[in-house]
Amino acid sequence: MYEPDEQGNTLAAVAIPIGGSFGFAPLAEENVITSEDGGQRIFKLKDNYPAYRKLGLFKSDEGFEQGGEAGDKVEFFQRGYSLNGEDVLTLKVGLAQTDPIVREFIRGKTADEHGRILVGELVTAKRYLGYAETVYKPIEGQRRGLLERNNGVFFISELERDKAEKGSNRGWIATLQWEPHEWFEDHFFAEWFIYPEYVVTNPPPTISAATPGAAVAGDTVTITGTGFAAVTGVRFGTIPAANYVIDSATQIKAVVPAGTAGSAPIQVLKGSTSSATFPYTRGG
Repeated sequence: MYEPDEQGNTLAAVAIPIGGSFGFAPLAEENVITSEDGGQRIFKLKDNYPAYRKLGLFKSDEGFEQGGEAGDKVEFFQRGYSLNGEDVLTLKVGLAQTDPIVREFIRGKTADEHGRILVGELVTAKRYLGYAETVYKPIEGQRRGLLERNNGVFFISELERDKAEKGSNRGWIATLQWEPHEWFEDHFFAEWFIYPEYVVTNPPPTISAATPGAAVAGDTVTITGTGFAAVTGVRFGTIPAANYVIDSATQIKAVVPAGTAGSAPIQVLKGSTSSATFPYTRGG
């Protein structure tokens, strides 16, 4: 479905974000999302990994912003020898809500019964497991759009609170720094792309039965299945049926053409598509 046009462009491959979410969980191996779970189109984080808590709404213009920088390479006097520096990968997001979950996330501690937290540092050094999901708009006949997911260990490296302005939402801008971990084979994070699902406008027909068996030339065989509306042909082996009538979207009556006894798999044709062949044996 990602076929480029004559100019080499593919509009269906454009990624336009329309939503997303971020969840965090304690640093425990059971909270690492498996490859299979992360690759599911329908995946409910809370049902499968209940330790994760969502951070709620993002600011409309402060969705996920991936960034980072490559570490400075160490060069040696001898030509051709060098060591890579330490890379930094980050994820920046604008949080619209200020609630107990967000406060615990940015401060690394929970408030007491009076709502008080003693703040002793700009950002907490606490490590969490993070789950980021971005939902993209369906384009060009897509039933569901692209999904992007990340899961890894992180800490908050930068934190800024919005300026208090009358009538405006005051949230937080948090920069999260991914940290390589053995649970991810010493990589920064796991990444999934779940590609779009497309609307099938002309599904191929299917055959589930053909009766009676062992019919001979001139006999009528009743074919049952699905997708028979607008069928354009029926074949017994390589020979077209002598005649056929479409009774419904699930039934066709076809007349066996001239031919010899033996294997003659039935196939239903529908424009540019066709059914899989259905085993059938002609009578003598």
